[in-house]
Amino acid sequence: LHVEIQIMGLSLAGSLSPKIPVLLFSEQEDSSPLSPGKPSIPLTPGGPVTPRVPCNPGPLRPTGPGKPCSPSSPLTPGGPAM
Repeated sequence: LHVEIQIMGLSLAGSLSPKIPVLLFSEQEDSSPLSPGKPSIPLTPGGPVTPRVPCNPGPLRPTGPGKPCSPSSPLTPGGPAM
């Protein structure tokens, strides 16, 4: 059934717009056994933690000694943006 849906979706969506097939694939991934791979997403929040490490050695950055390692400081290159 999944194969038929993909073929039908691709043929119909292909003529309508390429965005539709993407949605179909995303829905199938949710129901597919690939769902276990989602835990990798929670690991992304750990990214913001890495920018804090370089903040400790302030001397490395010219503005480091000027201000503390506060992530809210605007001097950090998009740190809070992460």
